[in-house]
Amino acid sequence: MTAHPSVPVARGEGCPVIKYVYEIDYPVGEKRKYLEWVRSIADTLQAPGELKGLASYDNVFSATPQRVVEFTFESLEEAGRYFAGRRSAGFPE
Repeated sequence: MTAHPSVPVARGEGCPVIKYVYEIDYPVGEKRKYLEWVRSIADTLQAPGELKGLASYDNVFSATPQRVVEFTFESLEEAGRYFAGRRSAGFPE
């Protein structure tokens, strides 16, 4: 699996929204293995208070990226704390 995190984007005044967008391509024939890994770490990904939103989309056209995952935070500091804690679960940098 390769992940390509985007630059965080802030939106709106008074209510900042920071989004990290991961574009994920898994090796040919390994979608099932990827989905099993995601299920195994789902609680770790969803539980922290820093995370304000989590969305995942499949590319229905079987093109790259095969999956897009959006993480939403209220500040860059919260995003930093969140991702620092996820490294132990094997989440890509």
